[in-house]
Amino acid sequence: MKDEHRGALAAVLHPVRQAAQGVSDQLWIVNDPAATPTPDEALRALDTLQAEVARARTLVVRLAAQD
Repeated sequence: MKDEHRGALAAVLHPVRQAAQGVSDQLWIVNDPAATPTPDEALRALDTLQAEVARARTLVVRLAAQD
Protein backbone atom coordinates (compact mmCIF):
# COMPACT_ATOMS: atom_id res chain seq x y z
CA MET A 1 0.00 0.00 0.00
CA LYS A 2 1.24 3.41 -0.90
CA ASP A 3 2.02 5.66 2.04
CA GLU A 4 -0.28 8.40 0.73
CA HIS A 5 -3.20 5.96 0.85
CA ARG A 6 -2.79 5.18 4.54
CA GLY A 7 -4.40 8.41 5.70
CA ALA A 8 -7.39 7.96 3.40
CA LEU A 9 -7.81 4.37 4.53
CA ALA A 10 -7.64 5.32 8.19
CA ALA A 11 -10.16 8.11 7.63
CA VAL A 12 -12.68 5.78 6.00
CA LEU A 13 -12.16 2.88 8.43
CA HIS A 14 -12.67 5.00 11.53
CA PRO A 15 -16.43 5.47 10.87
CA VAL A 16 -16.69 1.71 10.25
CA ARG A 17 -15.20 1.06 13.67
CA GLN A 18 -17.59 3.55 15.24
CA ALA A 19 -20.58 1.95 13.51
CA ALA A 20 -19.44 -1.51 14.61
CA GLN A 21 -19.27 -0.18 18.15
CA GLY A 22 -22.89 0.91 17.78
CA VAL A 23 -23.88 -2.65 16.87
CA SER A 24 -21.85 -3.95 19.80
CA ASP A 25 -23.64 -1.51 22.09
CA GLN A 26 -26.96 -2.90 20.88
CA LEU A 27 -25.81 -6.39 21.80
CA TRP A 28 -25.00 -5.21 25.32
CA ILE A 29 -28.39 -3.51 25.59
CA VAL A 30 -30.20 -6.66 24.48
CA ASN A 31 -28.40 -8.66 27.16
CA ASP A 32 -29.05 -6.12 29.92
CA PRO A 33 -32.22 -7.04 31.82
CA ALA A 34 -32.61 -3.43 32.99
CA ALA A 35 -32.49 -2.01 29.44
CA THR A 36 -35.37 -1.66 27.03
CA PRO A 37 -33.98 -2.39 23.57
CA THR A 38 -36.03 -1.57 20.50
CA PRO A 39 -35.84 -3.15 17.06
CA ASP A 40 -35.63 0.34 15.53
CA GLU A 41 -32.41 1.11 17.40
CA ALA A 42 -30.88 -2.20 16.34
CA LEU A 43 -31.91 -1.65 12.71
CA ARG A 44 -30.51 1.87 12.75
CA ALA A 45 -27.17 0.57 14.09
CA LEU A 46 -27.07 -2.18 11.44
CA ASP A 47 -28.01 0.23 8.63
CA THR A 48 -25.28 2.63 9.72
CA LEU A 49 -22.71 -0.15 9.77
CA GLN A 50 -23.79 -1.38 6.35
CA ALA A 51 -23.54 2.11 4.86
CA GLU A 52 -20.10 2.75 6.34
CA VAL A 53 -18.79 -0.63 5.16
CA ALA A 54 -20.07 0.08 1.62
CA ARG A 55 -18.39 3.49 1.65
CA ALA A 56 -15.12 2.00 2.92
CA ARG A 57 -15.25 -0.82 0.37
CA THR A 58 -15.63 1.68 -2.48
CA LEU A 59 -12.52 3.54 -1.36
CA VAL A 60 -10.48 0.38 -0.80
CA VAL A 61 -11.37 -0.93 -4.27
CA ARG A 62 -10.31 2.42 -5.72
CA LEU A 63 -7.01 2.36 -3.78
CA ALA A 64 -6.33 -1.23 -4.83
CA ALA A 65 -6.78 -0.26 -8.47
CA GLN A 66 -4.13 2.45 -8.05
CA ASP A 67 -1.50 0.08 -6.61
